[in-house]
Amino acid sequence: MLALAGGDLEQALIWTEWTIEFNASIFSAERANYYRCLQTLLLLSQEEERQPLQYLNAFIRMYGADAVEAASAAMSGEAPFYGLQPVDSDLQAFPAHQSLLKAYEKLQRAKAAFWAK
Repeated sequence: MLALAGGDLEQALIWTEWTIEFNASIFSAERANYYRCLQTLLLLSQEEERQPLQYLNAFIRMYGADAVEAASAAMSGEAPFYGLQPVDSDLQAFPAHQSLLKAYEKLQRAKAAFWAK
């Protein structure tokens, strides 16, 4: 994903293949399909004599429009972090993390009250 964000399609292909190889057993069908589509598009991008648009309809039939759109957006750098939600500096998008922070604050208050005596 970082290689895609940086526009390094060769490294992106290497890491996409690594990701497929080592995470295939835990990927949902949707995520596995996305990575297969991304891998195919990255391979195609390395072949100068071929034009990706020639294969668009075939890719849509093979992978589905959503996967092709997401993989294309990742390759263009428009949305390289597929499936990751944006976060703010307060990490409000992560309720479990917020619960841990609240528990930590409660612990610190209890420690301060106990040790102040």
